[in-house]
Amino acid sequence: LHTAQRAISLASAVDARIPYLPMLAPLFVFSYTLCLMPILFFPEIHFFRRGALALVVMLTICFACYAALPVRIFLADLPRETNGFWLRLPVFESSGWNSFPSLHIAAATLALMSLVRVKRFVTYYALALWVLAFVGSLFLKRHYFYDNVVGLILGAAAHFAFVESTLRRYGYKWRF
Repeated sequence: LHTAQRAISLASAVDARIPYLPMLAPLFVFSYTLCLMPILFFPEIHFFRRGALALVVMLTICFACYAALPVRIFLADLPRETNGFWLRLPVFESSGWNSFPSLHIAAATLALMSLVRVKRFVTYYALALWVLAFVGSLFLKRHYFYDNVVGLILGAAAHFAFVESTLRRYGYKWRF
């Protein structure tokens, strides 16, 4: 199905300078836990509803972008055979489609912007996971730099559009 579509590449000079580092795979995979952390710290139903709404809107935008602009990461030059499950996981069964914008970075940004309202330790931990997600997706060649930047903007916009007012209403303040 995808082979018949015309692929678009958003590779930039920044992407050309970033080496492929498969040893980051375990950390990158671990960074996915950031997207679930708000559930631990905001278990109330109104927070869940606003976060879920933000995620659905982000998914819709990402799928619309994919339909209109089918960006593809070209993985042909990457080694497909590596030793160990954790090193294979980020490229396992991946065709490189649906790269723009990065939904992973959008969801991680949405989570991070909510978690900066919890204790400082949680804020710093969430920020570290966000950096692992952003950097890991670049060094593992999962996304182009611009995919991540637009994902960051999308996540921040979804946070301010759907979640921020609820957090403010219940007295959560930014903590750094």
